[in-house]
Amino acid sequence: MAFPDESTALELDLVGLEDWAADDLRMKAQQMLRTRRLYRFELTDDVETEYTQRGLHHGGGGGVMSGDAEFRPAPPTTASMLTLSWLNLEVHLPLR
Repeated sequence: MAFPDESTALELDLVGLEDWAADDLRMKAQQMLRTRRLYRFELTDDVETEYTQRGLHHGGGGGVMSGDAEFRPAPPTTASMLTLSWLNLEVHLPLR
């Protein structure tokens, strides 16, 4: 549900395949999307610091996901706002 465009394109690609092959390719595509995008976050601030995501740990199953991510460096004292982005969601975090 987090990737509607990718899911629609995948289903179109699977038309005409045998069920076992379609199921296998669907599972592989879902794993790839989870790995490449579902657990990827971005951090920005109002002074354009370049943050690197590190220490990512994640898990889940049955419709539940959990995890944590660490960003480096720490925000500079001149920054007044952090923005955490995930997929199409942005969370603005005032620092003052």
